[in-house]
Amino acid sequence: MILLILFPSFGYGENSQSKVNIDGKTITLTYLYKNYEIQLEEFCSINEKNQNINIDEKILKKKINDIAKDINKPAVDAKITDNASFQIQKEADGLIVDEVKLMQIFKDYLNFSCILGNCIIEIPVNVAKPKLTEETLNQIKSNEISSFTTKFNPKDKNRTENLRISTGALNCSVIYPKEVFSLDKKLGDRTIEKGYKDAAIFSSGKVINDLAGGICQTTTTLYNAALFANLEIVERHKHQMPVSYINKGRDATIYRNVYDLKIKNNTEYPVYIKSYIDNKSGELTVKIFGYKKDFNVKIETVCENINKKSYYKTYRYVYDVNNVLIKKELLSTDSF
Repeated sequence: MILLILFPSFGYGENSQSKVNIDGKTITLTYLYKNYEIQLEEFCSINEKNQNINIDEKILKKKINDIAKDINKPAVDAKITDNASFQIQKEADGLIVDEVKLMQIFKDYLNFSCILGNCIIEIPVNVAKPKLTEETLNQIKSNEISSFTTKFNPKDKNRTENLRISTGALNCSVIYPKEVFSLDKKLGDRTIEKGYKDAAIFSSGKVINDLAGGICQTTTTLYNAALFANLEIVERHKHQMPVSYINKGRDATIYRNVYDLKIKNNTEYPVYIKSYIDNKSGELTVKIFGYKKDFNVKIETVCENINKKSYYKTYRYVYDVNNVLIKKELLSTDSF
């Protein structure tokens, strides 16, 4: 786009003997210790007939954008640097050049006083505030938004050890906004070196012993905690057969590189996961912490019998603080 600058008749114009001269004229843009010089002839031209100045806005915008890239500094969100101890790195402000305002300043400066001599423009820069602050993260640490517990048999030593290892690996996990969390990736390879033991699993409709047997209970407990935290379930798989520690339609299985539980943080703030077992009570618990809880969740499983086969449909109902239904979601349809 070409912008035309008209000059008053008392100094310039087709009836004036004076001529506008931009040769060698510069505009210096400055911000703190940084200076940027731009030659007027790089983006301006003179109409010899009427001595008006034409500005090539495309070129000028490109120059302004290049300068902005050199000055702009993104804001840095506060983040958790040590999940276990919840150590927080404080946020930092950023900088962003107001390119629209700078363009307007350029146009305002291109008058007879500027053409008569060089000029200096102070670059307008705004402070970019981080979205996530240390204060917000500290609130997340203590604000429980969901909790779910399942029972296990502590006398089954191998299975209990597998639960201890898997909940330990999951414990203190952080899921950042829009991030998809993979439990399979988080747990990594389930190996003897990590301490995993042989315990019961389902395979081809039978119960057999295999390494890391039982960790599906960790998966199931996390799945239900995520449901009550109103997080998005990206991937979930049922068992081949019903399990004893959860009702039908509410379980979730995991198998390395085959079956996974994936959860997306669909909120604007990180969520923090705590998971642990209690050997005395035989309880496995997963708690999820977040910035705020302005909702309530109800989970319902309905059994439908079709052609002598049972189907378990599980729904999630989300209510606002006034108990008004804001979302109904079919989570899964399972059959055994």
